[in-house]
Amino acid sequence: MAASTVAPPTFERVLRTPEERFQRVAKEFPYSPKYLQWGSLRMAYVDEHGPLITPAEAKTKPVIEETWLLLHGNPTWSYLYRKMIPELLSGNTGRPSEVTPGSAVRRRIVAPDLFGFGRSDKPCDVGNRYAKDTSPYTYTFHRDSLRHFVLSLNLTNITLVCQDWGGLLGLTLPHEFPDRFKRIVIMDTSLPLAPKEGVVSPGFQAWKDYNNRTPDMDVAALMSRSVVNLSKEEAAAYLAPYPDVSYKAGIRAFVNIVPADPTYDGVQHGRAAAAFLTSPASAHLQIFVGVGLDDPVINPQMMRRLVSMLLSVKGRRIAIVEMPGTRHFVQEDAGREVVWRALDFFEAWMDSLETSLRLLGQTAAALFTGASIYINVVDHPARMDLVPQLALQQFRVSFWRAARMQSFLAAVAAGASGALVYVTGNSIYWIPVTTFSTVVVYTLSFMMPLNLRMISAAENAEKLMIDPASPQAKRSDVVSDDEATGMLVRWNRLHLVRSALSFVGLFALLAT
Repeated sequence: MAASTVAPPTFERVLRTPEERFQRVAKEFPYSPKYLQWGSLRMAYVDEHGPLITPAEAKTKPVIEETWLLLHGNPTWSYLYRKMIPELLSGNTGRPSEVTPGSAVRRRIVAPDLFGFGRSDKPCDVGNRYAKDTSPYTYTFHRDSLRHFVLSLNLTNITLVCQDWGGLLGLTLPHEFPDRFKRIVIMDTSLPLAPKEGVVSPGFQAWKDYNNRTPDMDVAALMSRSVVNLSKEEAAAYLAPYPDVSYKAGIRAFVNIVPADPTYDGVQHGRAAAAFLTSPASAHLQIFVGVGLDDPVINPQMMRRLVSMLLSVKGRRIAIVEMPGTRHFVQEDAGREVVWRALDFFEAWMDSLETSLRLLGQTAAALFTGASIYINVVDHPARMDLVPQLALQQFRVSFWRAARMQSFLAAVAAGASGALVYVTGNSIYWIPVTTFSTVVVYTLSFMMPLNLRMISAAENAEKLMIDPASPQAKRSDVVSDDEATGMLVRWNRLHLVRSALSFVGLFALLAT
């Protein structure tokens, strides 16, 4: 298992919320917490596995795991995702983007509580001051804790789901781990860039002022004002992690470490992330953006600037859904809708791409195999009925045309199968990749020397037939009728092996 190379920080005082504070939450958030140590700190997280999408095949088919990494912001915790997690765990919600008839798929939902939030440990303020230079919380501290989390749990095939600080932190991870992240769901967040680059809005400044004059913030009241139709019990769940003001250092710190100028910690990560997300190296990331049109903190204009940045990559698949009536906490106001729409977006494309690649591979393989069998069963026997020297002449005429066509078809079949391996993760597609690649190597290594010898013999025989004294003819390459017949028979045997290889590849493609 991979481990973080970043040493965990040490703190003068760390608090841990008593578990009984969460007893009333269990009904709506029935997920047992798991814990990950980072030095002396303990991070809590939800780690749930959904049912196999094709359970009947699970004993004989490979299981592909999709990891959905859900990152919350301020002042929430993983409870924020209670409406989305059941939809993602349901085997009836859409068709996972990696599922194929030859594989079984399971979604893994992982939702950590950042340090200072939820069930995770909570370092305390230094000197009871709330300025950024005295808080134990820094941007790098939070980001390093997430790096440690991803590496320690060895998360792969990740769909990052982020909002608020979940995006300020989470969106800087794919550039460091491009092979681990495949998709992103963005909700009302931004990159940690300086204000001139579009992070701070008037609504955010108002939130910052309120935060700094209210060290003992009533989180339940804040969430009730921010979320439509939030019940008292749900509001109380957001307050549960904070028995008193000393537990709220993480809440107080977050607003003060949002980059306010280019010298702030985190700007370097934001710029690296922006460079990656606007480069062709990130084109593989599929991105779904849900915009809360009534969010006063991260307003639609800020989200549109982020979307404009993401759209600059040629060939990127990106969907933008603007949701009227949705405020800052999109997971609360429209969480289920975001899941449904994101799955529809991701899976419709994967369905279409997978179908197109499979059809392309099957067509190329069928044409190649059909042509090979025709040559062995029809064309070659007819050629053997001819005078041996004439049969060589006919072989020479048809060879290059057939060679070019079949080489192209073999390359297409192997390439489409290789793309299917990458897109679906289904190892069965390695069979046509291997067989059609072997066909090419086999042809070059075993058949091509004989092909060239037969063509040379036919060319020389033709030259001598036209002009027995031709200086261009190589008499050493002239073959007798018996030799010509022997070469034709040997060539057909070699070609039978190639036909058999191509049939195996075709059968594997058709079996999917």
